[in-house]
Amino acid sequence: MNDYPIGETIRTLRTSRELSQKELGDALDISTQAVSKWETGAAMPDTLMLPQIAAFFGVSIDSLFFGSTAPNEPAPILGAPVADFADDGVLRVVQFLGNRPIASQCPRQEQPIALEFEAAQKSLAADHPLQVEVFGSCVIHGTVRGDLRSEQDVTCSNVLGSVTAGGSITCENVDGNAEAGGNITCDDIDGDASAGGSITCDDIDGNVVAADITCDSIDGDVTSSGRINCDTIEGDVTSTGSVSCDVIEGDLVSHGSLRCDSVGGNVSAEGDVVCDSVGGSACAKGNINCDEIGGNAEAGGDITCETIEGDATAGRIFRS
Repeated sequence: MNDYPIGETIRTLRTSRELSQKELGDALDISTQAVSKWETGAAMPDTLMLPQIAAFFGVSIDSLFFGSTAPNEPAPILGAPVADFADDGVLRVVQFLGNRPIASQCPRQEQPIALEFEAAQKSLAADHPLQVEVFGSCVIHGTVRGDLRSEQDVTCSNVLGSVTAGGSITCENVDGNAEAGGNITCDDIDGDASAGGSITCDDIDGNVVAADITCDSIDGDVTSSGRINCDTIEGDVTSTGSVSCDVIEGDLVSHGSLRCDSVGGNVSAEGDVVCDSVGGSACAKGNINCDEIGGNAEAGGDITCETIEGDATAGRIFRS
C-alpha cells in the first residue's frame, strides 16, 4: 500500500517523461533508493525538496499531493534577475536537467521549447532589436528581429541581424553576418559569411571564408580551402582547390585549376587555366587556354591564346 499519494504522482510524471529512477535521482541530486521509496510509499520527499520536484516536472506543489499532472499555467516572462547573466535585453534559452546543464542535447520532437519572441520584444523598447542566444540547437519558425547565437545548429527563416552558430546554419535571408562552425545554407546574406564547412547561397554581399563554396554572386573577397563554383565574384579569390566561375573582377590564386569566362585581375594557378579573357597576367603550372590576356603569360605546359599583350613563356605557344 502506498501511504503517500505524492509517490504515485511522481512515478506517473517520471514514466510519462520516459525517465528511469536513476535519471530522476541524478537530476534531483538524490539516490535511486530515495526515489524508489517515494514511489512505493515507504517514504515521502523532504518538504524542502517539494519546490525543486515541482519545478523539474513543471507542475504545482499542490498537484504533487492531489494527483494532477497537468503543467502549470505559464509563468510571467520576466522573473527575478540571475547574477550569471548581464541585463542586456538578450533573450537566452538554457536547458537544464534539474540544476545541471545538459552538455549534449537529445531533444524529443514532441517536447519542443517555445521561444517567447513576442513577449520578450514587448518588454524591450520599441527601437531595441531582440537578440537571441540558444545554448544548444534551435529550430525557429518565423523571423528573428535581431542577432541570433547558438552553440549548435540553427534552422530558421529570416534573421534581421547576424547569425553565429557552433554547428550549421540553414536560413532564408540574413541581414547581417553569418558565422558557422559547420555548413551554411542560405538564400541571401547581406554581410560576411564564414564557415568551417561549405557555403551554399544565392547572393553574399561581403567577404566569404569556407571550404567548398557554391554561390550565384559574391560582392567581396573569397577564401576557400576547397572548391569554388560561382557565377560572379567582385573581389579577389584564393582557393586550395579548383575554381569555376563566370566572372571574377579581382585577382585569383588557386592551387587547382581555373575555368572562367573572364578574370579582371591577375591569375596564378597550379593546374590549368581556361578563360575567355584575363585582364592582367596569367601564370599556370599546367596549360593556359585563353582568348585574351592583358599582361604576361607563363605556363609550365602549353599556351593557346589569340592575344597576349605582354610576354609569353611556355613549352609551346599556339596562336588561336
